[in-house]
Amino acid sequence: MQPSNITARRSLRLVIAAVSAAVLCWASCGRKKSTSEPPGPVPVIVAPATGTVVAPGASVHVVVQTSSTRVLLVGRGTSATDDAAPFEFDLLIPTDAVGPFPIQAFGASATGTIAGSNTVTLSVQPGSLQSMRIVSGDIVLKGPGDTESLAVLGTYSDGVTRDITAASTGTTYYASSGGVVSVSPAGVVTWGSPGTATVVARNGRHQVAVRVTVQP
Repeated sequence: MQPSNITARRSLRLVIAAVSAAVLCWASCGRKKSTSEPPGPVPVIVAPATGTVVAPGASVHVVVQTSSTRVLLVGRGTSATDDAAPFEFDLLIPTDAVGPFPIQAFGASATGTIAGSNTVTLSVQPGSLQSMRIVSGDIVLKGPGDTESLAVLGTYSDGVTRDITAASTGTTYYASSGGVVSVSPAGVVTWGSPGTATVVARNGRHQVAVRVTVQP
């Protein structure tokens, strides 16, 4: 996993917006639709339930109820399609996934209109965390308002290295010197006052630290 990929993480809202645009093309490229045309039949993910625990690399059976003619099921880094009812999928969970894993279905009608389903958030739980590191290394903040986003990687007992920067993966942050810097729950370090500080990332029994220098 490259640091550039980690720092390019998007929120679920942005992911769904991008997926929606892709689904629009998938469902109806080349069709000319009236702006007054109603949305397509709304799909509903009926299984699995939110909170279902799955393993990285596993296949999870997903059932979608809808009168749509086609359904696209999407998750972070994975997708599946079905062109005929009943709409049931064996969705492959990426091997580098960890923590909350939202999935959503998009249904297309015969006329090409689309509608999004409810969002079901699975819980991806890999093996035990063996080690962690901060990709960015030591940090220099150069002036008021300057920030730096940490990127934290964790290696698990299955041998896979995963992005564990987000608080939802169990990682927490704190700064050793009050006033010099502050650090958000998402790992964003912010200039406070000139000096040096240590920022610590902790996940379970593991922790790792970086030195932060704040310039005048």
